[in-house]
Amino acid sequence: MTENGKKEKNGKADGYREGGAAPAASPSLSAASGAEADMDIVARQAARLKITEECPVEILPHGSRLYFVAKGWETSIIEKDPDVRVVETLKAFEEALRDPKAETVFIPEGARVTLPQLMRISRRNAVEKVIYKEENKGEQSDA
Repeated sequence: MTENGKKEKNGKADGYREGGAAPAASPSLSAASGAEADMDIVARQAARLKITEECPVEILPHGSRLYFVAKGWETSIIEKDPDVRVVETLKAFEEALRDPKAETVFIPEGARVTLPQLMRISRRNAVEKVIYKEENKGEQSDA
């Protein structure tokens, strides 16, 4: 037991995680939110792995990789990833390419970004990014 009455496991007070994170209001809440965060990370990794293994890819100027992804569970996971910039317009796409913090860009189905425009902007900005373009199942569009 600690001074404040919490049980210890392996010398650590219950409710604390590695890295010195403060406990949540209750240890069960802390464990649940930690488990959810871990599951989110695993889901994002699984989605990216499935996309890189199964989806058509085009290498763009300056090394960017453009993946054509069918709408599905993978795109819903990628779209919610806090490390992915979601863009729906050409202007937002170009801003994402210019932003050094945006390493990954997601273009949802129905976005106003065509393949010829995407190629032109990619050449003009000379940066390496990972780009996911959501498409109707099995269709690569240039519209």
